[in-house]
Amino acid sequence: MTTSAYFGIKGMEIISYISVPLIAVLGTISVQKALMQGEGLVIPALIVLGANIWTTNDNTLYNAGLGLSNITKRKKRPLVIISGITGTLASFWIYKYFVE
Repeated sequence: MTTSAYFGIKGMEIISYISVPLIAVLGTISVQKALMQGEGLVIPALIVLGANIWTTNDNTLYNAGLGLSNITKRKKRPLVIISGITGTLASFWIYKYFVE
């Protein structure tokens, strides 16, 4: 058994030891919600999630603008702005398919 598989299995075991009693106490099936509510970490968890999404999408947007700049031989800044607007509008359109 490799080390990563071992820690993956043990990590799930530890999470189940924590989450099963929390589910019984809080009465919710969502393990993440039970863990965050049980520890009082809902707001910090949302802040960390927002920062994670922000930094990931920031790099993705920059790389998209840089790639378009290299392909079209135009300035990067307007292409980053256009990519951001296009991505934002596309996210509003595709959102409805995830929340039905």
